[in-house]
Amino acid sequence: YELCQDRFLMDRWNCPIPARMKDTESPISLTPLYPTASKETSFVYAMIAASLAHHVMRACQMGRGKDCPCSVNNGKKASSCKDLKHGFKQAKNVMRQLDYKYIKDKSRREFNWKNVMTGFKVLKDGLPRVCRCYGLSGDCSTKRCFKTTPVSLKEISLKLKKLYDSAEQLKPERNNATSSTNPSADPVTRSVVKTSKNRTNLVYIDESPDYCKPNKLLGIAGTLNRECVHENVATCNKLCGSCGYRKHSYVREIKNGKCNCKFHWCCKVTCETCTQRKIYAKCALQT
Repeated sequence: YELCQDRFLMDRWNCPIPARMKDTESPISLTPLYPTASKETSFVYAMIAASLAHHVMRACQMGRGKDCPCSVNNGKKASSCKDLKHGFKQAKNVMRQLDYKYIKDKSRREFNWKNVMTGFKVLKDGLPRVCRCYGLSGDCSTKRCFKTTPVSLKEISLKLKKLYDSAEQLKPERNNATSSTNPSADPVTRSVVKTSKNRTNLVYIDESPDYCKPNKLLGIAGTLNRECVHENVATCNKLCGSCGYRKHSYVREIKNGKCNCKFHWCCKVTCETCTQRKIYAKCALQT
């Protein structure tokens, strides 16, 4: 959630951790935690899927994974084995068991899985390519290239944020021929399937709820008392002005520790303790 919160730091929805997730250490289904099939939920599913796969890959390549095809105990090198495929396979199994498998609503099930697969695709496309040379005296008579696991998921989260900004809303597809052939076919489900082929995109069904005002049922805290960047008019307007609040600026003193240090011969260093005054802003009620 840390990367998600970094990406949405100055958005009305700032990727809060659901209360029910804080209260348990065991895996739980995501759908009850995110009941709305919104853009925000699509990002969460994609990010969690990518993070799971990344975690398994890293664990395997560092010799700490379970049932890894390239386990150090097997005497195989991480670069020559199938840890990456294993990571995706294990992550898919987890997502299926925790969520996808038990959802009865077809539209929501397809919505979840489409965004999960987008998370996997973005991670796969972002895997760095490494090449190594083999041969006598390092003459590189044979070169072998392979993909490896990125150390950080930051780039993946940035790419998913761009997909979030351009997420596509799924509209019910009215197709009388399809409906008559298969009356149980869900129009939104058909739309999800249709847009899923060969596309790396995030999709959503429901419009985003109002994140300006608190909503305990949906776990929305609202933007009242949220901090914005004092110098950035746009962020403060997004969080405060457009939500019916006002921007309240205030000064906060920050102790920066030692400063203006001087060296005295010989051999002593003296420093001053500096305090910096900085202007902050937050959303406040209209007066």
